Amino acid sequence: MLVGSWRLISYEEHRADGTRIPVWDDKPDGRLTYDASGRMAGQFMNPQRRAFASPDSLAGTDEEVREAFEGYFAYYGSYTVDPNEGVVTHHVVGSLYPNYIGTNQRRFFSLSDNRLRLRTPPIRRGGQTSTFELVWERED
Repeated sequence: MLVGSWRLISYEEHRADGTRIPVWDDKPDGRLTYDASGRMAGQFMNPQRRAFASPDSLAGTDEEVREAFEGYFAYYGSYTVDPNEGVVTHHVVGSLYPNYIGTNQRRFFSLSDNRLRLRTPPIRRGGQTSTFELVWERED
């Protein structure tokens, strides 16, 4: 059902007042992979991130490093699916955001044709509590 490789189509923040805001100017890029053995990896980014001025990856300015971090998200681990509740849980082993390591990230999902829609529970981000919806298209 979820097994395969998925390409990110859209990434939106849904605020409590009903406002929907495209994240990264409605042009995100990313990949999500679920394998038949129960492993997963996901990553997505703002493709408009600027390159560092230095060719040394450890010599970025504070501003460059912050923009790079805020414009990229990735984690990997294992997953379990509860089809009755429409929930996939990502059991995070490694993550760009250290607070996710060792956590279980529940995502509500729906499948339609070759599209996978994942919705988060409410998350605090940038001073707002919102849900986030990511739409993925099957690649294989």
